Amino acid sequence: MRFQDLRHSCASPLLANIVGMKEIQEWLRHSNYSTTADIFSHLKYVPKYLQHQR
Repeated sequence: MRFQDLRHSCASPLLANIVGMKEIQEWLRHSNYSTTADIFSHLKYVPKYLQHQR
């Protein structure tokens, strides 16, 4: 497993647990918010219990 795979494996559950993209950017030490958003935006996840609130 590559280091980048570990980073992705960390960010995916964080997004699934409604952690903000800005916090993930800081934890992964991306210099730009857009870097984090471009890489992980496809993982936007809304749990079923929150879907009815939309």
